[in-house]
Amino acid sequence: MEFDASPASRPAATAAEGHRRRPRAPLEELAWLRDAIVPNQNARPQRALQPLDINDVLTPDVFAVVRALYMPRLLDAQQQRRVRLNAEVTLTFQNRSTVLFRVHELLRSNDRWDSEFIQVTLDDCRRLLPSNGVAATLEVHATGHRRQRITEELRARPFDTLCMFVGNRWFDAQPVGSARPNGDSVSFELPGLAPSTLIDPRFDAELALVIDDELVEVPLRADTRVALGEDLRRSQNHDRRARRDR
Repeated sequence: MEFDASPASRPAATAAEGHRRRPRAPLEELAWLRDAIVPNQNARPQRALQPLDINDVLTPDVFAVVRALYMPRLLDAQQQRRVRLNAEVTLTFQNRSTVLFRVHELLRSNDRWDSEFIQVTLDDCRRLLPSNGVAATLEVHATGHRRQRITEELRARPFDTLCMFVGNRWFDAQPVGSARPNGDSVSFELPGLAPSTLIDPRFDAELALVIDDELVEVPLRADTRVALGEDLRRSQNHDRRARRDR
């Protein structure tokens, strides 16, 4: 999904009927942006992995201010996570902050802020937050029949089309969602992979794409590796705490 960086028109000051959330302090309203705006800040790891819910959604007037103030930084954060695989396919890794921004952009573009539509949007986007790995959205830039064929190939057999290589290990892409594969998003389960291995430049880290029996290998940039390593670290810490608290 490409974000519109044009100046935002300010929505109505009140939320739609039925959009009810617990009251929060102004700074807490912006807490979900912390990772995207200042990636190296010591954000609360518990919050970074909490499931998305309606209490994370800002009112339209607050989001209008956030969008106007922080759009350049949010676009920079997205660019850090974007990998151009070839002229036809781009992959963008997601984390909780980028997914929440995606949710707000969908609400804004549809001009729907009622509870029912918010919940549907959250349910659809929640699949982009795997518990044991990283997830990404895919953009196919081809047109016509070519676009349809590439999309169908990525949708039907992502594990034969796309993979991640870190150190001496390969991780196949998996369709996101329990009910059915979805052609615009994939996940990479990374069991046993140390975040330091993902970040350390002494280890290779790349994505490999196979289209029409042609292999394309794209090294991950240093800033992308740091962002993914931090995501993986938080995910693993969250899993350890969950097991300890059982």
